[in-house]
Amino acid sequence: MGINKIIIILVCLILTSCTEHIFSLPGFGIVYSDYKIPFDTDFDKTPIGSKQVIMNEFKLSDPYYTNVSAEWAIHGDVDTAKIAGFSKLYNADQGMFGFLGIFSNTRLYLYGD
Repeated sequence: MGINKIIIILVCLILTSCTEHIFSLPGFGIVYSDYKIPFDTDFDKTPIGSKQVIMNEFKLSDPYYTNVSAEWAIHGDVDTAKIAGFSKLYNADQGMFGFLGIFSNTRLYLYGD
């Protein structure tokens, strides 16, 4: 494999979220990041549940010129799980999508019955 191909592969890995094990941040990508990580470490004993609620928080910002940002949330608190009919909450995951540091979507996944 030529040195040019190796350089191209390394640049592609750095510009995408494929470098999450190289850096300390999960899903770190300069151009694009999209990952989902669990909050629980006891996977074999935790039931999944029959219901799922996703809470979203969005952020749109201009960190390069004006340093202005806007944030909004959909299903912003745990009371949303009660509204969805949860009586037991078993598990939670966190996800994040980001693009160029301009747009991000942080998600909280709740699983239960």
